[in-house]
Amino acid sequence: MERALWVAVKTLDERAALLRRLQQKTSSEGQNLVTQSLKSKAEECEHSAASIRSILGKIGESILIEANKIEGGTHVAISSGQKP
Repeated sequence: MERALWVAVKTLDERAALLRRLQQKTSSEGQNLVTQSLKSKAEECEHSAASIRSILGKIGESILIEANKIEGGTHVAISSGQKP
């Protein structure tokens, strides 16, 4: 499941980058309504990606805490919560 969440983050990041490029293009062409819509969608993607990253960080921390308890205080890194 963690891998699927990282794939979602990557997809959202790529979508946000594409929307930002389109936003710049439409802005230079004076298409203000389209530009604003693209900006809003890019911000949504960025916010969603940040939320998932936060969740992944908490999952990683929880796994490390539980592993530490199981190993009797020895720090064991099962998952770093970092992007694979």
